[in-house]
Amino acid sequence: MKTNLVTLSLSAVFLLTISCADSLEYRYANKEDTIACNNAPINTDLYKEALYSFEDYIDQINNKQTNRNFIQGYNVFIGRTIANQGLETSKVSEHDIRIFNALKKEKDLWVNDNGTYRLNYNSDLVTCIADNILDEALQTTFKALIETNSMNTRLFVSPLRSKMGAVLKDKFLATYIALDMFYSQFFTTDFSNVELIPDDEKFPKESDLPKTPPSATPSKSVKPLLDPNKVEKTKANQK
Repeated sequence: MKTNLVTLSLSAVFLLTISCADSLEYRYANKEDTIACNNAPINTDLYKEALYSFEDYIDQINNKQTNRNFIQGYNVFIGRTIANQGLETSKVSEHDIRIFNALKKEKDLWVNDNGTYRLNYNSDLVTCIADNILDEALQTTFKALIETNSMNTRLFVSPLRSKMGAVLKDKFLATYIALDMFYSQFFTTDFSNVELIPDDEKFPKESDLPKTPPSATPSKSVKPLLDPNKVEKTKANQK
């Protein structure tokens, strides 16, 4: 218990330092919108930022080339989570920390459960997520776990892993994974000695991107000039 408190204290000091140093800039504002809740006022911009930054973390774990590989990245991440292997901290960015600091301020989003903070399954956001999960079977399971106060990551992961393809189509489901399995781990992760991915590496400027050499354009063939002497000889022979 004492070790957990020390880790929480170190993590809190480090995260506070990052928070005071920089405010959150919304880097994914131009990307497709993710979730919206008609019956509850939620910070849609923040949750959108949180999801896309989390998916960049997934990219770091398993380079995304196709949808299938992206699903594999989710599986790798979820597998590490339920095995209590923790985050791959070297893949976490400074931007992720800023997002987490903003998420901590969201009213009723987190709850203290026996000294450990976790996602509040009775929050307006989670209720909204439950009402909008696209896959009916997953939605039924999700709601049943919440209604019986049985919800936890391990119980929901089992049916989820058999339908990982649903995550690619369902931003509500993906947002739940980002919050409950990624950002919730920040509460107990010590980042004080971690070299986080800096902004200029996570969001390279266009001028910093590798230049693609222009494709070689075949030059037009140029007809050689006729030798004047040969022209004169040809004319003489024709006479």
